[in-house]
Amino acid sequence: MLKNTFLIFAILFFNLLNAQYNINWNEAPLNEIPLRYKLEHFKLKGPVKEYKTVGLVQNFDKNGYLISGRQSDFFEFTYDANKNPTFYTFWKNETQKTIGKIILDKNGRIIENRYFNGDRYNYDKNGNFTETISNITNETKNETYIYTYDDKNRVIKSAYFNEKILWETVYSYKKEGEFLVVTSTKKDFNYAYRNSTGSTYFKNGHRYGNIKNDNVKYDQHKNVIDEVDVNGKVSDFKPIKITYYENVITPEFLGNLNKKFEIPKAKDPNCIKGNCIDGFGTYQDENGNYKGFFKSGKKDGHGVYKWNSGDSHTGYWKNNITDGYGYYTNTKGESWEGKFYNGKFNGLGSFLNSELKGESGFYTNGKLIEKYNYSSTNNSKGCITGDCLNAYGKFLFDDGSVYVGFFKNGMLHQGTWKGSNGDYYLGQFGANNTKEGYGNHKFNQSEVYFGEFINNKRNGRGVYYNSATGVLQRGEWKDDFLVKQYLD
Repeated sequence: MLKNTFLIFAILFFNLLNAQYNINWNEAPLNEIPLRYKLEHFKLKGPVKEYKTVGLVQNFDKNGYLISGRQSDFFEFTYDANKNPTFYTFWKNETQKTIGKIILDKNGRIIENRYFNGDRYNYDKNGNFTETISNITNETKNETYIYTYDDKNRVIKSAYFNEKILWETVYSYKKEGEFLVVTSTKKDFNYAYRNSTGSTYFKNGHRYGNIKNDNVKYDQHKNVIDEVDVNGKVSDFKPIKITYYENVITPEFLGNLNKKFEIPKAKDPNCIKGNCIDGFGTYQDENGNYKGFFKSGKKDGHGVYKWNSGDSHTGYWKNNITDGYGYYTNTKGESWEGKFYNGKFNGLGSFLNSELKGESGFYTNGKLIEKYNYSSTNNSKGCITGDCLNAYGKFLFDDGSVYVGFFKNGMLHQGTWKGSNGDYYLGQFGANNTKEGYGNHKFNQSEVYFGEFINNKRNGRGVYYNSATGVLQRGEWKDDFLVKQYLD
C-alpha cells in the first residue's frame, strides 16, 4: 500500500486541466454567462466562503464553486467528481423544490438546464453566449434572449423575443484613461416611455457609476467592498460582506502569480525544462532524469529521480544527493522508506522485498543495525501492533484513523498516517503529532502536497496539486500560503 501511494503521489502533480470559459471583464464587462457557478463568473477573487449583499447570499466551496445561496429563491448546485455542474435546484420552501438537470457540451459549457419546460443556451463559433431559449415546448421558441457581439467579442446588442422582438438594447464602448465607458441605448417597441440612453463607467471590470469617479473600494483580495450608486457615491443601501476561508488558495486568487515570480530559465543544456539553478526544473544527465527543486545549481528539496536502470527515488535532496525522508525502489521490486543521509539509507526506516516481506529499524549505510519487532498486542484500540513508545508499531485512534511507523516518547515520529476519510500523510512528525519536517500529504480527495512542514502547516519549499481544479503550485510556502511561485 505504501509503495503504491508513493507512486501515485509522484505522478499526480504533473497533470493540468483546462478552463471552460474565456472571460475578459476588463474589455467586456456586460458579456453574459448563462448559469454562473464559479468565482470567476462573478468577478470574485481569493478563497471566498460567503458573499452577501442586499437580497443576495452566495456560498462557495474551497475550490471556488458556488454550492448554495439565496436570491429571489433559495438555490443549490450539485457537481460530479470532475467538478462539472450536474443539477441546479431552487425553492421558496422545502416542499416546492424544483430540480433542473444541467447538460454540458464537449467544451464543458452549459447548453441546457432542464427544469419545468427548460432553458437552452447557444454559443457562436468564438464561444460567446448568444441565446437563451426559455420554456421549450415541442421545440417552439416561446421566450428568447438574444445577444450579438462585435469582432472583439463584446456584446453590442441584447434583445428579448416573445412571438416578436419586444425590446432591444444597443451598446457601444470607448476608453477614457483607466476607465471603460459603455453607452447603452434601450428601445422598447411597446412602451416608448421606457426608452433610454445612458453611459456607465467601468474599471477592472467593476461598475463605477454613471459619472467618472474613484469611489469604489477593494479588499485585500481585490474584491469590491463598496457598492456605488449612479452618481458614483458609496451606497449605504447595498453593504457588501465577504467572508473568506483561512489558508486556502483558489485558481482565481493566483491571478498572475506565475508572471510575478517568474525566474529566468537556466542555460545548462541538460536542464530541459524550468529553472535548474534556484527554482523548480527537469534535469537530464547521463544516468537518468530528475524533476524537482534546485538550489545553487544542485538538487535540493523535494524531487523525483529516475535512473536509466529503472530505479527511482522520491523524497528530499541536498547538495545533489538524497538527504532526508524519502522512498527508493528498484527493478527487483524492493523498496526502502525512511531516512537517507549522504546518499545512503541511514537512520530509521523500513525495507520491503519483492514478496512484500519486510523489516523495520535503525539502518547504517544501508544495513539494519537494530531491528524493531512488529508483533500483535491483541488490543482493539490504541497500540494494536508492535511498540508504540520508542520503536515501531501500529496505532488505531478513536476517530478510526490509523498510523503505522516509528514512535518517539510515545508520539508519532516517522511513518504513514491514514484518516478514516481517506486522507494520507507519509513523512515526519513533531511534537503533539503534528506534521513536521518533510512529507507527502493527500487530503480532500483531490489535493496533494509534497514538501516541508512546520507545526502542521506547509512551510518551506513544496509542490501542491489539485486534480479537481488543475491547480499546480511549486515554490515557497508560509503557513499554508504560497509566497513565491517557481515556474516549470
